[in-house]
Amino acid sequence: MTEPIAPSDLYLHLHGQLGIINDVLRRVAATAAEYKQYDPETFEADTLGNATTGPETYEALLRELGLVDTALKATDTAYRCVLGNAARLYLKESQAPTEAH
Repeated sequence: MTEPIAPSDLYLHLHGQLGIINDVLRRVAATAAEYKQYDPETFEADTLGNATTGPETYEALLRELGLVDTALKATDTAYRCVLGNAARLYLKESQAPTEAH
């Protein structure tokens, strides 16, 4: 069996995951900004789902991107709390890693 990963290395894993979340957050914001360059009246909507118009679908898309942005920001906040706790952990000097049973 392999030895457990050191708490400091686990912290670095978490920190890297926070970087990924922030990258996705920036990409969502950039995509929303690209969509916002359009006038809603320039859009049409297909007929494959519920009846809607291009402008209605456009506004729904921007609302939903806003929800994604909010969720990612909440995830960022939660991860920062996790990092705060993870940064505080270290193994007692007298404690050798134990094998999981």
